[in-house]
Amino acid sequence: MIEKAMREFLRVAIVVVAVLAAYFGYVYWSRPAVHLGTVRDAQLVMGLLDDYHTEKGTYPVLPGVDVPIAQLTEALATSGATFRSRIRFRDLDKDARYVSNSGETYGLWYHFSQFGHPVTCLVEVGAHQSGWWKQPPPCPW
Repeated sequence: MIEKAMREFLRVAIVVVAVLAAYFGYVYWSRPAVHLGTVRDAQLVMGLLDDYHTEKGTYPVLPGVDVPIAQLTEALATSGATFRSRIRFRDLDKDARYVSNSGETYGLWYHFSQFGHPVTCLVEVGAHQSGWWKQPPPCPW
């Protein structure tokens, strides 16, 4: 009788462990940090902008209300500024945008996928509740 109860307990325990493993595996692979290339590139852009600001005293002001990140990185590469890291990207978000109206503040508009749904987020440096891009939520990095 005890052996039968023990076997039943082990079956239930195995099923519970399998269900929990599947759930936590799904959550792990669905989180934004899984897209480390995009997050790393976003952090690299922010580091390059900090280096530019340290050297020039301002953030780049580019023509247009907002510009694609690719145009920003091209402007940074040809600016003559000295950067601590090389301008090398893996998964540059082609839809990401940059804005700086005065050179004192800037915003980055990024996209990634979370739980299979597209997410748009905003990085504001030197600004708060700027209203850029209708004020999406802040990026998680």
